[in-house]
Amino acid sequence: MSLTNNNWLQKTAVIAVASTFGLSHLWMISLLANKEGGLPKFDLPVSPYSQYTIDASKEGYSITHRMNDPKVMEMRKDIVVPQGGLFGSKKDKTIRQFEQYTMEGHQHLVGPGIFQSTTGGDGKLTEKQIACLKKAGAGAGVGAAVGAAAATEYIAPSVSSIPIVGWVASGFATVFGAKKGGEVGENLAEWYHDC
Repeated sequence: MSLTNNNWLQKTAVIAVASTFGLSHLWMISLLANKEGGLPKFDLPVSPYSQYTIDASKEGYSITHRMNDPKVMEMRKDIVVPQGGLFGSKKDKTIRQFEQYTMEGHQHLVGPGIFQSTTGGDGKLTEKQIACLKKAGAGAGVGAAVGAAAATEYIAPSVSSIPIVGWVASGFATVFGAKKGGEVGENLAEWYHDC
């Protein structure tokens, strides 16, 4: 059947059939694209720290959900300490710091320490923690004094007799004794006062 220019009924019929055919194909494609597939929908609570795993099939499903995951997070920080040396011959030293914390901000220290929280998460020190800080500070001060005195009495006279650098070595020995004595005094104070 050939179309002629003066037969408007034939033109309208061809356009109508072509439009219907095209629209039905577009409608069928949209139906296939939006098909659900028969799997269930899940509306789980989600937070920045939540984790869940869903195993779903046509036979059923299982859900594993953890609201606060990971429970302990870790922050890593690299500190570069320039070493210098003669003519810059030593390489810089890199110190890696690791800090573990939770979502509430409590920090986990290695072993029982005076900063370990024993109460709620308001961020304030308790009276026991303040008392432990005072005792640890006092122990560090007394330990530093005893360590410096012991180093001055027993070590400094023997290293001061070294030619040219003896005075530097005796000062270093005194400072080293004070530092180590402060550490020992602080640890003893924490242990004695059960902090």
